[in-house]
This record gives sequence, C-alpha cells and structure tokens, in this order.
Amino acid sequence: MPRNSSHPKVEIFNFRIDPALKAAFTAATSADERPAADVLRDFMRAMWRGGSGVLSRQKRGGSPVK
Repeated sequence: MPRNSSHPKVEIFNFRIDPALKAAFTAATSADERPAADVLRDFMRAMWRGGSGVLSRQKRGGSPVK
C-alpha cells in the first residue's frame, strides 16, 4: 500500500484509548478522507508550535519539529 504522507516514519508512538473514542475518531478522519495517523501528526505539531502549556515551554529548549 503506498504511503499517503510525505513525512518519513521515524518513530512509533503507541497509546491506549477507549474503543468508542477510537471508533469515533476513525469515523471522523474517514469522513474527511484523511488517515488518522496524519491527523494525529498534524495535531501533535500544532500542539508543539502552539503557544500555551507544557509543550510550548519544552519547545523553547527542545529540538525543532518539522
């Protein structure tokens, strides 16, 4: 299956979520015709670049996120 993302896979991030949340999220991303992984990556980048909370404080001392 060809990759839909232009971002190279570097790390794997596994986490547990409620099955109902997964189903709702998957349905929403399917309706937008976007892979759930792409949406999560975009969300993580937005949080990192954001401007509030812990992630923005870490950003100042952390490595750049592409």
